[in-house]
Amino acid sequence: LPEKKKSQVRQDLHLPRSATLITLPGRLSPGKGHKVWIDALAQINDTPSTASWHGLIVGETRGPDGKDSEYSHDLKEYIGQKGLAEKITFTGYRSDLSDILQCSDIVVVPSIREAFGLTVIEAMAARKPVVGSDSGSIPEIIDSKSGMLFQPDNSSALASSIRLLLEDAELRSSIGQAARRRVEDNFSLDVHVRRLTDEYNSILEI
Repeated sequence: LPEKKKSQVRQDLHLPRSATLITLPGRLSPGKGHKVWIDALAQINDTPSTASWHGLIVGETRGPDGKDSEYSHDLKEYIGQKGLAEKITFTGYRSDLSDILQCSDIVVVPSIREAFGLTVIEAMAARKPVVGSDSGSIPEIIDSKSGMLFQPDNSSALASSIRLLLEDAELRSSIGQAARRRVEDNFSLDVHVRRLTDEYNSILEI
């Protein structure tokens, strides 16, 4: 994504221009681990640092009546209690998730149970370092070179991983490049079609 476009997306979302963007994409539901992410950011916020950061929650916040859902309202109250109201932005539903991932610096997927980590793959394809919970399909996607894993519900471990990436732009870049290569080698459409074809051929040979 061109830098001009990235700047425009940030401007449209009223995000700080130079802050490191820590994004949590996905449906707003308790199983997605939003409060663990918020707790981790609160710990980071309490630690002196020269790195400027901003959190971004991408996902539908409103119900059919146009009002905040009960869960999103609860999250916003929780964020306020943690003193992070000025540090976290809700985008609501966005059809341009790929653009937002491109604009992000760190992507966090703290889901308790992720059946298939499509968002993880999308973020990795965008060359972003992903910090994901060690549960469901996520550890099958991320290896030790292409991202970071933490135990679900362990906000301290998540905070440590985010802080490491927050303070080291070169590390973010190297992990992002490794993430892109892993997606190309293991999760691209060409790889999927080839493996599917090989599987069918092996069945026909029986």
